[in-house]
Amino acid sequence: MGTVQWERFARLASAPVTVTMRGEVRSVDMTPYERVWFAPPDSWRIEDETGRLCWLANDDGYYRTQAGGDLATFEPRQPGSWRSGDMTAPTLIRPRDLVRPADDDFTRPLGPVEEVEFLGRPAWRVLLAPPPHKPRPVRQILDVVSGVTLAYRDPDGAAVVEFTAIETGAELPADTFAAPSSGGAGMSGPANA
Repeated sequence: MGTVQWERFARLASAPVTVTMRGEVRSVDMTPYERVWFAPPDSWRIEDETGRLCWLANDDGYYRTQAGGDLATFEPRQPGSWRSGDMTAPTLIRPRDLVRPADDDFTRPLGPVEEVEFLGRPAWRVLLAPPPHKPRPVRQILDVVSGVTLAYRDPDGAAVVEFTAIETGAELPADTFAAPSSGGAGMSGPANA
């Protein structure tokens, strides 16, 4: 496998994801496990390991549940505003502007962009410089086909946050992003989808 120009990596990482997808994400420092469904331009469904809905974003707004499982909050969508719901998966799917970064938070390469394979998918991997207030660089692994970040890993290769399974171009059930009912029914979603 070879190398790729930083500019190609930065353009792909900065572009919006334009395909549907679903996957499983694990993290060492945020939500430990999430199942995620995404449809462009900005619909999300994130569940925990039991299938409990944690975060949903659809055309109407954002829905967030608490640990007890009841619907906790709803916030209508506002132009120019976006919420992650404090979930891990959006850090992998939502693009970061590496072409014209607004800050120095892991936005400069420390070495070549390498062609690799990750989860059986062609990917590009690069070591990114940390900002002054963070102690270590991080490796970003980017799916070449979809532009989804497949993983952030520390320089030794240990996962910080990563997909453990992913399917892009997935056919998603019609009710994947439907608003949950207030009585708790409908709070479990397309876990088997």
